[in-house]
Amino acid sequence: MEFKKIYIAKEYEIPQSTLSTIIKNKSSILQFGAEINDQASFKRNRPRKTVNTALVKWFEAGRKQNLPISGPVLQQKALNFAQQLGDKSFKASSGWLEKFKKRYGIVQKKICGESATVNEEHCNTWIQETFPALLAPYDEKDIFNADETGLVFKCLPDKTLSFKNEKCYGGKLSKERVTCLLAANMTGTEKLKIVLIGKSAKPRCFRGVTSLPLTYKSNKKAWMTADLFESWLLALDKYFLHQNRKVLLIIDNCPAHPQLNHKLRAIKLTFFPPNMTSKLQPLDQGIINCFKLHYRQRILKKILDSFESHSSIPKIDLLDCINIVAKVWNVDVTQTTIHNCFRKAGFGIHNFYDQEDEIPLAQVREKIIQEQQMTSNIEDMFNRCVELCNVDHPTSMDEFINVDDNLITSEIATDEKIVASISNQAEHQKISDESDSDDIPRKKPSLHEISNAFETLQLFFNMNENTTNDIFLLLDKLKKFYELDCEKNAVRQKLITDYFKK
Repeated sequence: MEFKKIYIAKEYEIPQSTLSTIIKNKSSILQFGAEINDQASFKRNRPRKTVNTALVKWFEAGRKQNLPISGPVLQQKALNFAQQLGDKSFKASSGWLEKFKKRYGIVQKKICGESATVNEEHCNTWIQETFPALLAPYDEKDIFNADETGLVFKCLPDKTLSFKNEKCYGGKLSKERVTCLLAANMTGTEKLKIVLIGKSAKPRCFRGVTSLPLTYKSNKKAWMTADLFESWLLALDKYFLHQNRKVLLIIDNCPAHPQLNHKLRAIKLTFFPPNMTSKLQPLDQGIINCFKLHYRQRILKKILDSFESHSSIPKIDLLDCINIVAKVWNVDVTQTTIHNCFRKAGFGIHNFYDQEDEIPLAQVREKIIQEQQMTSNIEDMFNRCVELCNVDHPTSMDEFINVDDNLITSEIATDEKIVASISNQAEHQKISDESDSDDIPRKKPSLHEISNAFETLQLFFNMNENTTNDIFLLLDKLKKFYELDCEKNAVRQKLITDYFKK
């Protein structure tokens, strides 16, 4: 041992006593070295990762608004974030830019719609390599997709030009729009209750209303915020936990969708890769389009029915919107449509296009005929409404249906908000309590009106040859609910009046 010490001391040209001291304090020296390395690694890598995270959030928000973002713009923005996050050593070099773009699948193409900058190769890689491993641990019924869409709910054929190309996230027209959060599972068998976000916390048309067929929230911009999304997701997590289910929820990456996996017990939250949402998200493959098409169709029908009975154009208020939106989601958007859109986005063993050859020819023909009939019906309704509304400069039916495509549906990622989210600083948005001035409170139907309505429905179903026994059972359940409610109110009223008897 002494011979080895002499040899080592001679090789490194140090005294033998110094070598003995080093060996004696070996453990403390190694521990000190490890701490120094950890600190150096943290200082070198953590801020760099933070800058990248902030830049990805900013890029995703800019992509949603179809902003032209070039390489030099990314470099300058990265330097800005580095300065705000205190990373003085960061340099936005060309090498860093190429690695950043490659890591997050960003390619530079001319902007022309949301899918303009989508890299097909990266999408195929995600579908073939990432999807199978991601989906494997879950049953198809436990795989969900959620997304927001904007809706100009008051838009009638005579007002389309006023809303066309309007982003409408503030100002006068913000009262005319809402944001809807839609969510469904891969099989199409479970559509979650819609969250509808309006501007007013207490709309005048809600006066006397105590039950709604969906969840209503509000804020000054009528869009999704990180706080609203978190409260919805945590409540959903409790719902699935109570059912003892393990659920995968895949969403797009935007400022209103914070990473919350550390707070979730039943749900695993996963984000689509930046810049690929338009190709990989099932709701963008036709579900949202189907939802809006049926909403417009029901609005047109409401106009025509109003002309037949009152010879006037109806005013669509927020309560009308809520009831129609719920009907469309619960009835019109079918299980088949949702399932096919998941397939089209690449969910499952084969994608939708690979399955087309396996669909029976009769089924394909029936589907085509149904789509053609629906398009023809809504086009006829639109043309009739244009005539009845005396529109001077009518727009096309497509413009009417897609009038709200440019609406911003989530809070905009300013640099301050991005840095705050990275630094775990909470930011709360005040809610608008103001009522919609042009909405009229509803009058509660009288008992006589409700009884007449039931009699009318009963007669209609009696005279309809397509009425099934299930319809009669449902009508009987509704009547029973109404009768029990009347009994409760009668008892309650009797108990109150008893206090005033002599």
